Amino acid sequence: MTRSRRHRRSGRVPGRDAPWSGQDAQWCSAPRAPKVSYPPRSVLVMTTEPRLGVGLAVAVVGPRPEPVVDRPSRLSEVLDPAWLDDVACAGEMVSVNRLRAALDAYEVGVVARLADLRPDFWELTDTPGGPAEGWSPVREFVGVSEFFVDEVAAVLGISRTRAHTVANTALVLVGQLPATWHALADGRIDLARARALVHVLGWQQPEVPAEVIAAVEAEALGWAIAGEGPCRLQDRTAALLLERDAEAADRARKRAEREADVQVHGRRDGLADLTVTLQPDIAAACRDTADRYARMRKTDGDDRPIGLLRTLVLADLVLRPWDTSRPPVTAHITIHAPLPALVPPQPGADPGPPTGTSAPSDGPAGEDGAGPSQPGTVGG
Repeated sequence: MTRSRRHRRSGRVPGRDAPWSGQDAQWCSAPRAPKVSYPPRSVLVMTTEPRLGVGLAVAVVGPRPEPVVDRPSRLSEVLDPAWLDDVACAGEMVSVNRLRAALDAYEVGVVARLADLRPDFWELTDTPGGPAEGWSPVREFVGVSEFFVDEVAAVLGISRTRAHTVANTALVLVGQLPATWHALADGRIDLARARALVHVLGWQQPEVPAEVIAAVEAEALGWAIAGEGPCRLQDRTAALLLERDAEAADRARKRAEREADVQVHGRRDGLADLTVTLQPDIAAACRDTADRYARMRKTDGDDRPIGLLRTLVLADLVLRPWDTSRPPVTAHITIHAPLPALVPPQPGADPGPPTGTSAPSDGPAGEDGAGPSQPGTVGG
């Protein structure tokens, strides 16, 4: 009662006529609960303004949030495979295979479009630095820049050999085998079977009529959709093409001869494989020669394995270390030239001073103390 008379005497009601003071809180507040120490958590505090001597504060304590990682959502998180049974797993595998084929078909279209955007009209074959035919063992795509394959390799982060396969598949499917491309986009075949048809039916025109290619493609697609394996599909398609066109085998052999090459493939054990593509009789003669010389060394008392001796003999026959007629030193000359020097002069432009004469210069010499460079001929 004493505390009530004190307020009536002052005429002040806490929370209405004056701000809430610490002195008022000492006698008007409810008994405090014992202080509880929580572990570090995510705390959200909601506070209301005190009215009529009552103030409310609510603290929502939740678990600690996971650290934020800036990455796209994974399919295994959105579609958790742990909830699938055996039937659902089989269905998902079929769906993934179809989606993969559709993505491969889309990539084929994108690569073919990039080839259209890289024409070869900038390539001057008759000027210094221009492309020269016969220096590449693989097929050169007509009408496409020589750097197109290198660009595909840089974009996809793959080797140039694989990039050439990607480019060849795209150009053949889009331009020559559209039915196979559509079957790949529909998920009825996979990329391996599509490449088997590309290997046999690609670049056959104009030697083979278009209607013959279309008929062989239609029948081969039926085999591919039925589940024929890529290797067997390629053999059956080649045999079918040979039935429709007797000269197809001879053209394929000549094309393989043009694309023959010597390649080196690295191995994980530190060695390397030297692959030489030859005609069967020449390849057999080379192997027989290496074997006979290796057996001669074996007869002379060399106890190393016969296979190792064959490789050493073949290397000696190629490198010819006993041949002293060649110069002992081989030099590689690298010539650095400005890009304008690779372009023919424009009509009406100043041709410059003749070869072997110095050009007048009004400016100082270069940083190395030499005057302007003089044009000349390589090796002259």
